[in-house]
Amino acid sequence: MRMGVATAAVAATGGLGWMTHGNVAGAEEVSPFDMPNLSPPVAVFGLPSWDGNISGRRELGIASAVANHYVLAGNGHEELLIDGETWRLNLHYRHRFGEAWVVSVDVPWYRHSGGFLDDAVDAWHGFANLPDGNRNLRGEDELKYVYTVGGQHRYLFEQSRHGIGDVRIGLSRTFGVEGRFTLKAAAKLSTGDPGTLTGSGATDLSLSLLRSHPRTVAGAPAGIFWGAGAVRVGTSEVFSLRSEDWVGFGVLGAGWQPLQRVGFKFQLDAHSNYFSSALDELGASAVQISIGGWWKPDSGRVMTFAFSEDLIVESAPDFGLHVGLGWTF
Repeated sequence: MRMGVATAAVAATGGLGWMTHGNVAGAEEVSPFDMPNLSPPVAVFGLPSWDGNISGRRELGIASAVANHYVLAGNGHEELLIDGETWRLNLHYRHRFGEAWVVSVDVPWYRHSGGFLDDAVDAWHGFANLPDGNRNLRGEDELKYVYTVGGQHRYLFEQSRHGIGDVRIGLSRTFGVEGRFTLKAAAKLSTGDPGTLTGSGATDLSLSLLRSHPRTVAGAPAGIFWGAGAVRVGTSEVFSLRSEDWVGFGVLGAGWQPLQRVGFKFQLDAHSNYFSSALDELGASAVQISIGGWWKPDSGRVMTFAFSEDLIVESAPDFGLHVGLGWTF
């Protein structure tokens, strides 16, 4: 594997699947992409998605995400190697009660393997003249996650594994003028297995607030959105590291729909560190940018597409691709 913590919030490469986020028939320009950080030490915690209101009574989506990773870091005491690929398949359902309440459920499935994207990643880095992060030090499409402290192995993962991840449930309420504020409480249940990197082994609780502001630009629908939240992280020792008790996260973005069925959007996603470590790859905050758009073939479906890039190197996706589909009914 050859990509620097590219835990791409990558959905559906090569037609692997579909992803939903935001309002399907509603205002996509003020609905954030659901772009998770899929770095193996972080992905198992599953930050909550940003839920706005939905135009119908129910919303259903299925998502596929693939992330290519390569990190080689050390400081003389701690050493970290992350070389592999993660595939995430997520089933998402939301149900609206009354005019303001929405219940959501996310059921993910993960697979860790050597993958197949190294050549594509190398080609992109060469085309964009990006640093390769010493990716040529290892062979193509290999799997190995290793964390050592003082020369002693604390964690070793080198066999392909898969399984159901930690299920997320949420309850949100919109309020304010035209429902422009969304307050969401969520829980991540311990349904996955830390041994296969499909779960954190603990229950996490979170609370978040999303603000959307629709407007018009050049006569077309547009808008900006931002949000912030906090996660109370349950006791977990993924990669034999004890997680922090609290993690903050946020989003900032904007969208514009210049055509009847097509729009464009960008956003910044960030979260604080999950672990206390002198290695930035484990102990630093993560920030990524996502740029993409959506296409509505009809009033009940939406297709989304985006690419992402990390702004703090090797703490979030180095590069990601994403496409998805959702339905309201």
